[in-house]
Amino acid sequence: MDASVLEGWSSFPSDHAVLFSCLTVVLYRVSRPLGILAAIHTLCVVVLPRLYTGVHYPTDVIAGAMIGGVVAHLLMRDDLIALLTVPVVRWKDAHPGPFHAILCLAAFEVGELFSTVRVIAHPLSQPLKMALLRLGG
Repeated sequence: MDASVLEGWSSFPSDHAVLFSCLTVVLYRVSRPLGILAAIHTLCVVVLPRLYTGVHYPTDVIAGAMIGGVVAHLLMRDDLIALLTVPVVRWKDAHPGPFHAILCLAAFEVGELFSTVRVIAHPLSQPLKMALLRLGG
């Protein structure tokens, strides 16, 4: 890998560990065997290679896994699921075309680790950072 790719890049926390541990917790809640399989995949295919190649330190992965697990656990609360799904299902029933288009885009972004969102959000985040620095200092 070209070292210049990592210039200005922060490895903490591991975004891969956040995403895949979140997905693992959700899958475990839906099906224990599937969740265990997802945990093995996350460990062997996602986490260990990133540690072995030096892309991440162990603390990066541990913090990422904790963040992903906590977020998934909080979002999988029954009361929150009921609150969020009712309007979404109503909208899906009323507008199936746009719903499925957005669902397809969301699934694509998850698969791409939200790379398009990052590209769009990065220039937008710079003025926000500057404003926060002015307020703080």
